[in-house]
Amino acid sequence: TASQVESNRYFAVKAISEFTIDGPVLCLAYSKHNQHGDNVCPKVLCGSMCGFACYFCPCSGTKSGFDGPFSITEGLWNQNLCEEDSVMSICEFSYGGAHEGSLICLGLFSGRIVCYTPGSRGKSELLNELALDPSMHQRLGLNCLNSLPNFHPVWSYSLPLPIHSIGVANSGIFSDIVVCTGRTLHLFHSSTERIAEGTLERLDALLHKYSNGNYSDDRVRSNNSESKIQ
Repeated sequence: TASQVESNRYFAVKAISEFTIDGPVLCLAYSKHNQHGDNVCPKVLCGSMCGFACYFCPCSGTKSGFDGPFSITEGLWNQNLCEEDSVMSICEFSYGGAHEGSLICLGLFSGRIVCYTPGSRGKSELLNELALDPSMHQRLGLNCLNSLPNFHPVWSYSLPLPIHSIGVANSGIFSDIVVCTGRTLHLFHSSTERIAEGTLERLDALLHKYSNGNYSDDRVRSNNSESKIQ
């Protein structure tokens, strides 16, 4: 039809990937943030009714498909209802106070808002994922799995009503969060103090990295932030 022809002028199918996770999917988001030096890693973020969030990314080097799911968090619990806390909204945005430069924010049915930051993946986390899916090592390879981040909660806030959606205003170093519930709208401003601390942590990590002669790895590991500026 004429409307279909007109729509094809603006949008085209680049790739088709099929994703499967446990439980009904309540929210999806597409993210394309610069987290590893100059390498941009596109991700599909998913929130489930069963109290967990995950993402898919082209880890194995395929240009047209995504690998996963890889866990962001799981076991979210709604104490008021004594059941799993559904992830109603999910998004990733730039934030100057985060070590890797971005945060993933979840809005839950219980009214909680939780932000996660990516960090280095420890041996125990890697072994746990391989135990859940032994074929993952064969499909993706150990180097790919080691490069995936492990997410840690860094900030949370509770509202009295379920979170319907989360958006970002002024995306960048000083990003603000816009949160919508069934009856209210909330704006959360960036903390200038936390952004200053995050900037010092990243400078500290860069000094530690280059003072050790590590020029080959563009990714700054989160545990380097514990070192002191000489």
